[in-house]
Amino acid sequence: MNAATNKLIASVLAGTCMVVMMSSCESGTSSDNLHEYFSLEAALEDPLDVWVLDLTWAPCVGFPIEILRMKNMDMLVLPHCGIDSLPDGICDLPIEWLELNGNRMTAFPHQAFCMRDLNTLILTGNPISRIPDSLELLPDKRPFILAMDSCRLTSLPASFVKFKAWNVWLNGNAISVLPDSLAQMKKSLRYLNLKGNPIAQLERERIIKELSPEVEVVF
Repeated sequence: MNAATNKLIASVLAGTCMVVMMSSCESGTSSDNLHEYFSLEAALEDPLDVWVLDLTWAPCVGFPIEILRMKNMDMLVLPHCGIDSLPDGICDLPIEWLELNGNRMTAFPHQAFCMRDLNTLILTGNPISRIPDSLELLPDKRPFILAMDSCRLTSLPASFVKFKAWNVWLNGNAISVLPDSLAQMKKSLRYLNLKGNPIAQLERERIIKELSPEVEVVF
């Protein structure tokens, strides 16, 4: 199966999911009873039944503190809610997927380091200007997915190469140089998106040389 076919299948699946999810939004719950909720009100009727809370179509204002009652939640999607920080109580939830795109966070959420089950963190479109030096301390039960595209990053810490990442999106930032010793990431990293960053040709060649053939790099 070639890349074009994969993209087509992904597009079709995404479209199908969109139709199903939009129809489910009317009631606030999933039509197939998969513990998925699309409104805060519906989720709060039985907080312990919530595995997935996606407020894409029912955006909140700030982080709803009531979410901390959902002790079995695996996936939390809170886009465009005006969130600038997370409550420390989120560390007690078994969240694996945390999506906070389009919010107002100016700093990398330190709570991510104590979320023991976290393996996917999406911070797309937040005005975050730096990645912490301790990124490699994120949970490493499985390879990590990090999306920080369209943020305000201008550089990466030297310790970035120790980060056990699987997929990383850094496109749409202002990064011009990546740290040395990128080859250390080849053990886990499989995809790195750097599109839209002001990376010169010589630096691109170095990146590809250090990461290929294991890692797909996109400029």
